[in-house]
Parts: sequence; structure tokens; C-alpha cells
Amino acid sequence: MRRRRTGLPALAVTALLIAACSGGADGDADSSTAPETSTTLDAPSSTLEPAADTVATTTNPTFDDGPLDEVCGDTIVVQTSSFPDVGAGPLYALLGPAPVVDTERQATSAPLTRADGTVEAVTLEIRSGGPAVGFRSPVAVMADDDSIHLAVASTAVSVSDRPLLETRALMTFTDRSRDALIIDPATFPDVASIADVGDQGIEVRHVTDAPVIAFLAADGVIDTEQLVPGSDGLPASFVGAQGAVAQQGDLTIEPVLLPALEQWGRPVTALPAADAGWASLDDLLLADSATERIADECLGRFVRVLQQSVAAYVANPTATNVVMSEARSRFNPLARLTPALLDAGMQIARDAGVFDTARTDAPGTIPTDGLSTFLDDLASALGVEPVTVDELVDLRFLDRTISR
Repeated sequence: MRRRRTGLPALAVTALLIAACSGGADGDADSSTAPETSTTLDAPSSTLEPAADTVATTTNPTFDDGPLDEVCGDTIVVQTSSFPDVGAGPLYALLGPAPVVDTERQATSAPLTRADGTVEAVTLEIRSGGPAVGFRSPVAVMADDDSIHLAVASTAVSVSDRPLLETRALMTFTDRSRDALIIDPATFPDVASIADVGDQGIEVRHVTDAPVIAFLAADGVIDTEQLVPGSDGLPASFVGAQGAVAQQGDLTIEPVLLPALEQWGRPVTALPAADAGWASLDDLLLADSATERIADECLGRFVRVLQQSVAAYVANPTATNVVMSEARSRFNPLARLTPALLDAGMQIARDAGVFDTARTDAPGTIPTDGLSTFLDDLASALGVEPVTVDELVDLRFLDRTISR
């Protein structure tokens, strides 16, 4: 039986200390030990054209709509790559106003609530990644755990981890990578791009084995001699260097976090990796290619629900950002981001095209124009077997009648 909510209760949010850590979209560096408790959250309510060769070009939905419990069972489990962030916002938006936060298992769950307020008789469980799983990728975790139905990970992870588990991308939450190099404009006033970082020989601190850095180095945008691996992604590393380095980061986090930190307190510049040819998408919804962990009939309905949630979250992210902020602080106090910082990061995401409201295709669409060339270059940079577009992308479940 489906119930409809007509409003969401308000939450008085306790002021949080402004602190967080991030290792870019390919690696969240948050870490700490969380108390072993479960809690319930309350929250208030709340320019690319589609590619010519996009896979699956049907204009009408292939699968019918209806209650999820008819085709999905009682629970859908999704493994993510980090703690809650704006990239996964459309997924967390489905948890409704009062999800249960399990700090021991680093998971958040609730009866799935559609964008229109319909509460389904299916529980959505979102499992955190990053430190919660020893910084293993969502694909690697999924390969070892049959209870996980779907994963959220990047194009690069899907390609690099195919020896562990072959996955197919059903949709994307975001339209452009958040990966960036963070610089201090006061220290480097003439640096306007990652290519400038390469030309000036600026030290680049990065997460070890980060695919984006491997790609930029292989492409000749930056030199391997500039690279210093082992970054934990913490703002303290950048602050400690007094801005004399470039640091791998997330363009939706550091530009709002660092100016708010007393230890730094001034603007930083995020140089998008996407401007340097990095075409990986950070937030693909991945399914197991070989095993039917989740039925096609369920995917046909669930993907549609997620598409609607993308549009709703982009239009009004505030309530979900409160929920994600509270969950982050309970998973790891050092990883906290206030709702205001998440809201500010979301505005950057809109402005930078991470959520591209100018596109005219349906939310969730994965553009495939030129993707073959990028996938070949990516495989070469990572030293893995190349993957074809048809192997990577499966858009059969998209409802192309949904508007952004």
C-alpha cells in the first residue's frame, strides 16, 4: 500500500563546526571512528545537447510505472563512493524527511519517498563509501557482497574495476565531473587552467592512484615530476602549504569550505578537470552486468523514480542537504558539512554544469558522443583493457519524457 505525504516536519538544526575533507570525486578521504548507534533524522520540506549517437534512442518509456514493491521486493540496497554529497543528492532525496542513520554500518535507510511525496512500501538503503569501506571502490565492495543491488561510481571506476565486476551504467545523477585542482589565486594569479598548472610546474598533491591524475599525466596536461601522491584530501594539507601547491579536490566543496575556515578564510579557485578533457562522470548508477541482482522490471520503475528525483533535487536541494549534513556529522564528525555549505556547493554545481539545467534531454541521460575515444584514452592511462560504449552504457530503463 502506498501512502502520500502532503508535508514535511521542520527540524531545528544544531549549528555545526565548519570542517570537512574530500579527495575529489574519485576518492573521499573522510575518516574517523563513529559511535555504534542508530538514529533518526528529521528535516524540513522543501549546455550540452543530447548526443547524436546516444545509446537507446526510444522516446517512450519501455517499462510501466507502479508501486515498487510489486517488482522490487522489500529493499533496494545501493553502495556509494563516499559520505553523502551533492552528487548523490538525488539518491538521498528519496529517503524522505526522517531516515534512520546506522553509524555502526555507515548506512542510511527509509521507506522510499518519491519526488511527489508518495511513500513506497520498499526500503531504500544507501551505504556510505570512502572510509566506511576502507576506501575500496563501490564496484569492489559490490563484487564481494551479493546483498548490494546497485552502486554509484564514476566512469573511471567502472572501467578500472571491470576485472573485479563487470558493470553497466543505467543513468547518471550528474552531467559533468566535480574533479578539480584547487589553487590559491593570490599565490598563482596567472593560473587559469590545469594546463597552466602544468606549464608552471606547480606541485600537485593528490590521492594515490587517482584516475583523474593518471589521465591528466598520460595526456601530457601535467608532468609526472609535479605529482606528489598520498594526499588525504584534508583542507589542512592545503592550508599547511599556505597555498603554495595545487591540490586535488572537488569543485563543490573546497571553494565553499576553505573560505569559511578560520585557518584560511579567503577565496580559492577550482580548476575543473573536465575543461582539460576529463570526460568521466562521477555519479553513474551501476548494475551488475552478469548477474540479475535486481530485476529489469524493478529497474524500469526505479530509474524513472531517480530521474524525477534528479529534477526535484536540482530545483530544491535544501531539505535533502539538511539530511545529508546530519548524516555526515554522525558518520564522521570530521567530515561534517553544514547545510549552508552544501547549499553553496550545489549552487556551484549548477553554475559549473555539474547539474546542467540547460540540456534538453531527460535527466539521467549519459551522452555518448565522443565517449569511445575517451574510454580508449582512459583505459590506456589506467593500464587496463579498453571498454566499449555498448559494454559500459545501458539506457534501456530511461524515461525520455521526463523533463529537467
